[in-house]
Amino acid sequence: IAFEPYGPNHDLLQLNIAANGIAGQVTSYHVALGEQDGNGSARIGDAANLGTVSISQGGGEITIRSLDRILLNQPACRPIGLIKIDVEGNEVAVLAGAQQTIRRWQPDIVVEADGDDRFLAIVRQLHDHGYAPRGRYAWTPTYLFSAIDQTARMQSLLHPLARVA
Repeated sequence: IAFEPYGPNHDLLQLNIAANGIAGQVTSYHVALGEQDGNGSARIGDAANLGTVSISQGGGEITIRSLDRILLNQPACRPIGLIKIDVEGNEVAVLAGAQQTIRRWQPDIVVEADGDDRFLAIVRQLHDHGYAPRGRYAWTPTYLFSAIDQTARMQSLLHPLARVA
């Protein structure tokens, strides 16, 4: 499952999905993720880098949905093992809108956090779910968080398979 709110980036995502022959494996949504449903507007940070688009909540042409609302509305949603978040400053809002998903499946979470204040806010939020940072990667500060209780995590991911068997 992939989410991309900015039209030109979503178009490129769709082209990449088709070019790699994975259309049946990837569902893309042309929405922004946030804490709650609403609308927002796009702001391009650097015209030469479309990865710097940020979304401001409150009016605008961009649809904003919480991850929980999207996933909970899918009757056959498979377990989520990894969440990757790169949302140019809206990380805490995306995590707030994914609380049920995090509690249910305890996925590993890779999140960009540009600045100590953002990193500490993410640490505080994920600590409440029993997560700890495991490492820092990439040129822009990107962190891996995982559940401290890995046994419970694996049980939550494998439990749906036990029901099928």
